[in-house]
Amino acid sequence: QGCYTVILNSFETYVYLAGALAIGVLAIELFAMVFAMCLFRGIQ
Repeated sequence: QGCYTVILNSFETYVYLAGALAIGVLAIELFAMVFAMCLFRGIQ
């Protein structure tokens, strides 16, 4: 197998894992932003 083929196969293997991880981080960031806005509104 060539180097390009091996890299492409490994990328196809982990692309869904990377996407799921990115969506998980996005959800955590959105929750943190909403929580910070609630705290900010509570202080005022």
